[in-house]
Formats: sequence, structure tokens, C-alpha cells
Amino acid sequence: MLELLVEGSSGDHYAVTLEREGSNLRTSCTCQAGQNRVHCKHRLFLFAGDTSNVVGSVPDDLASRIEGLLVGTDVEQALEKLRVAEAALAAAQAEVKRFKKALDRVMHA
Repeated sequence: MLELLVEGSSGDHYAVTLEREGSNLRTSCTCQAGQNRVHCKHRLFLFAGDTSNVVGSVPDDLASRIEGLLVGTDVEQALEKLRVAEAALAAAQAEVKRFKKALDRVMHA
């Protein structure tokens, strides 16, 4: 189990807990989103290897320890699906932007 204190964007501190049980990674955060059982940026940053908001002394291997807890878990699989969906969303948004520009060219020709 890993227990970390992280600083949020407003300066408040939140406790993040990561606990692996087999292929299940249970996580919690004391921020408002975490308390409402919704994803929170504090955990997502940690899963992405960003430990810059961890309060106190940060072990040099913290990012690799988090990655070790994540590998082969249901959370890792869900994060991969999220990454794929975010990439598809970004591609769709870029396509919409291109179509709008094309529409502008046609309307002003």
C-alpha cells in the first residue's frame, strides 16, 4: 500500500492511497471528486508518472513504484481505454476544426 499527500491546485493537501489486491488496484483521494467516487486529477497525475505535487520528501523511485502497482491491474486497462478515447476525441476535434475552416472557405468564396 502507498499513502501519499499531494497538493491540489488551490494549495489544499489531499491524501491519496493506492492499494493493490491481486489484479485490482483500489485507490482513494480525499479531494471533493475522490469523496464523490469520481476520477480525480490527483490520481491521474500520479498514474501518468507526475509526482511533482507530492508533499514532503519524495523517494527517487516513487514513479516506478506507482507504475509497479499499476501494471497488470484493472485500473491499467481502464486507463488505456481512456487514453484511446482521448486520442479519438482529439482527432475528432481536429477534424471538426478542419471542416469548419473548409465551410468558411466555401461560404466566403
